[in-house]
Amino acid sequence: MAVVSVGTGSKIIHEFLERNGMENLSELHSQQIAGKVKIFVNGAWVGIHKDPDTLINILKEKRRKCVLPKEVSIIYNYQGKEIK
Repeated sequence: MAVVSVGTGSKIIHEFLERNGMENLSELHSQQIAGKVKIFVNGAWVGIHKDPDTLINILKEKRRKCVLPKEVSIIYNYQGKEIK
C-alpha cells in the first residue's frame, strides 16, 4: 500500500508561522536576528523566532490535530539554531 501526497503550499505554512510569533525576515534589520532561531520553509529562510521550543510544540500539536497537514515535516536543529 502507498499514500500519494500532492504537497502543501508554503503560503499556508508561512501564514500559520506568522500567527504564532514568527518575525518576517523581509521586515527585519540584521541586528534583530542575533540570538534568535532561523525559520526555513521549503528551503527558503522566511523568518526568525525568539521561543523555538514553544513554536515546535505548537507546530507538532497542530499537525497531530490535522490543523496542519500530516505531510508537513518539522525539524529543529538545536546546534544550528534552525527550524525547517
